[in-house]
Amino acid sequence: MHFPKNFVCATLVGLTAVTACGDSSGPTEAQKAVSPDLSTLTVGKTRTLTLAQLPNGLIVPKGGSGATYLVTVTNLSVVDTGTIPQYAASGDVVTDGPALRASLQPSRAPVTSWSTFPVLRRNVGGVRRATGLAGMRAEARFRDFTRRDIAPVFRRAVQHRIARSLSPARRQTVNPPAVGDKLALRTPVNGCDTPLATTTAYVKAVSNRAIVLSDSASPANGFTDSDFQNIASEFDQLTYATVTSNFGAPTDFDDNGRVMIYFTPFINSLSTTDPSQGFVGGAFFLGDLLDPTDCPESNDGEIFYLVTPDPTGSITQPFTREDVIDGAFGTMAHEFVHMINAGHKILDPNATTTEAPWLDEGLAHMSEHVVGRAAIGATGNTVLDVNTLANVSDSLWYAYFSENFGRAYFYLLRPDTTGAIVNENRIESSLAARGAIWSLLQFAEDQYANGNRSAFTQALTLSSDTGIVNLLARVGVPLDTLLTHWHAALTAESQTITGLNGAFGYNSYEWGDIFTHLTGGPFDSPTYPLTITLVDGSSTLPSIGVPGSSAASFRIVQSSSKARHVRFTKSGGTTLDPNIRVTITRVH
Repeated sequence: MHFPKNFVCATLVGLTAVTACGDSSGPTEAQKAVSPDLSTLTVGKTRTLTLAQLPNGLIVPKGGSGATYLVTVTNLSVVDTGTIPQYAASGDVVTDGPALRASLQPSRAPVTSWSTFPVLRRNVGGVRRATGLAGMRAEARFRDFTRRDIAPVFRRAVQHRIARSLSPARRQTVNPPAVGDKLALRTPVNGCDTPLATTTAYVKAVSNRAIVLSDSASPANGFTDSDFQNIASEFDQLTYATVTSNFGAPTDFDDNGRVMIYFTPFINSLSTTDPSQGFVGGAFFLGDLLDPTDCPESNDGEIFYLVTPDPTGSITQPFTREDVIDGAFGTMAHEFVHMINAGHKILDPNATTTEAPWLDEGLAHMSEHVVGRAAIGATGNTVLDVNTLANVSDSLWYAYFSENFGRAYFYLLRPDTTGAIVNENRIESSLAARGAIWSLLQFAEDQYANGNRSAFTQALTLSSDTGIVNLLARVGVPLDTLLTHWHAALTAESQTITGLNGAFGYNSYEWGDIFTHLTGGPFDSPTYPLTITLVDGSSTLPSIGVPGSSAASFRIVQSSSKARHVRFTKSGGTTLDPNIRVTITRVH
């Protein structure tokens, strides 16, 4: 799906980041026609308003039915300044808070098996560790290299690569190396800068799509020859086949028709000896896709780097061969999408830069689930529930599913700390931000792929557009629709709502069930992690942070004695912030 850029510009409402598009900062005509009076809002229906439509607040008519509403206050701003604005809610009728909380507690079907499901407990128990902060810091390191060494020369580098690709002297076919061959490969210790860090790599396996290599400096007692061959075979049959059909084919700048997979202590060295910081599983360096004249450190082809087995922890942390095998395929799925995205930006004459980091990371995280679904025999349109995931094997769970669910769980716990459309600093420091990005993109795919998920993700990955312009062109709806529907869905998933429009939910996962049971503590009282603040008094509640592209969630209950007027105001600023949308869903 693709819409022209003037469509995207016309749909961005009130965003200072895109004022050059000529956008209006006011509500649409449809929004102006929506009333703040909730007397006609029936169970399961939803209404979205601007603060300009709510000068006196939401009007909840009196009645004895105890009508209850879920409210999300969404901040549409995509300018991540690092400062999180604060908002507060106030109401004029006291309600029975404890009784209301009890009546809205989610009711969930029992889970048939806990032993292999709870991601946080399994990580804490040390069965496997999340890549966590160490992985984010490593990715930050490579983004710094890109920003410092590649961004200033991107267009020149693109022209060099395109000219070389079109040259009559271009190598049409290159025979791959043979098992046992020795190659000199560089590792991006300092980006494109010299001195070059050259290593000796031995070819361990060659398949139709992969060249698997091992650094000569790898510690002893690592992979066996059959391990290397199995890695090559599984890359061909699962990772390559699934990722390319959903995100597009990689470039082939070295003309050998294969991707190099390099197990090297360089990656081990990026972790610390502290397991609580997580570890680095692998990396992709954009400079490898550039001509060496533009990046002297380039390996002049498609390669990603993976942690190598180190059973005794001679470099940093210990990694057994089983550890590395379990994590390698999820890492390859992730890094492969970075490679595909960057390669196509390089060959696209209309591209002026690489993908925005938040969207680039989000697509790579999506790839983990796409390959994981293929590994368990589920299509993208299969709805996975908590019991299905509870019985996924440990190796597949940790390779493909655990970290995205864990990060999204962190976001649901603290949506006041980050949004999804964020700057690099937040991506590099916040697991919750990563969870928000994946959560948003999964929702966008569920709602706007029109059943063709692979076409949707390919269009995102292979577009010359970047960032929010890219995403809105693919979904075909305004930013306020995308963000308000997403956050209303996250809130509504806390319970079952009769007659709720399917536009306010996920259809790839039983989201509410999964996240209600995704906990690191005892499982006798499972609870959906999102905090939904009860508006239950006449005084202003404590301020709640609402970062750009995030939201705060509230519950409001009808009074039997008089109408209620519930207001949302910005602390220390205007009460009519044009970036704010208030979405109300009638629960009962």
